[in-house]
Amino acid sequence: MLLFGYWPPTDIGIPSRRGMLWKWRELQSDYRGSGYDVIACSPIFPASIGWQDRDRQTLHWGLGHGVLSVDYHHTSRTFWSLVLAHAPIAIMSFSRGRPGRSWEIEQYARNLAQSDWATTLHYLDPGGVVRPESRAPPFAGGSPQDDSPLRGRGARPGAPPDPTQPAGAMRINNLPNDAIMAAVAAGIPGGRIVPECNPTGDVGAFVSEYIAYHVAWYRDWVNAAFPGDPGRRCLMAGHTHVGTKVEVADGEVAVELQLERLFAALPRPV
Repeated sequence: MLLFGYWPPTDIGIPSRRGMLWKWRELQSDYRGSGYDVIACSPIFPASIGWQDRDRQTLHWGLGHGVLSVDYHHTSRTFWSLVLAHAPIAIMSFSRGRPGRSWEIEQYARNLAQSDWATTLHYLDPGGVVRPESRAPPFAGGSPQDDSPLRGRGARPGAPPDPTQPAGAMRINNLPNDAIMAAVAAGIPGGRIVPECNPTGDVGAFVSEYIAYHVAWYRDWVNAAFPGDPGRRCLMAGHTHVGTKVEVADGEVAVELQLERLFAALPRPV
């Protein structure tokens, strides 16, 4: 099973500042006797570079570096490399959401047109100056630059990342979401985390939605591409947005609870 994270608190972290995926930074074989191996991937953020808001309530962490970064091209390249190497039976991705303590399960993610992805963020640097932070838009799916297995097959109108679906099409999160929300609510009481579900498919038009679409896209693609190979099947995939005020320790418990519900919903390995 693959876990993806981005900005804190959803990252792996570093020894001096651990993120909620720290426990899975190295491959955990037969995790908790489940029969499944679990490993996490996220950017590395040595330090914040400013604030996301003028009230200086939400830290800004920039692109990050390492195996993954908060960048469309790097995300796609790393994602396809990892899934093709590991052939995960399930994928869960996480990213930082809105201010607060929400644990927001995204029911859908969109295959946005190339021009609809956000490419510029503004943040407040330590000196109080507003700085732009730019990213190149995703490559057109099916183009010669595409990192997916559909590279070179031709782009769709609007140049979305997935050339097998029209721009704006949605793919579904098929994790055991009701069971996850119930488990998180019971396991972390007192409002420290507030589990909820976003049914709209509007996941933010940034790298969060990009990875959210990728995990569901891979699940659907690999099952259709290799229907006779049970070793390649991916049964479940979905994305969760984590509120900026969620404590790392609580986030780690919530990930553990999601994994437990996932293990229960999947067939026991033989």
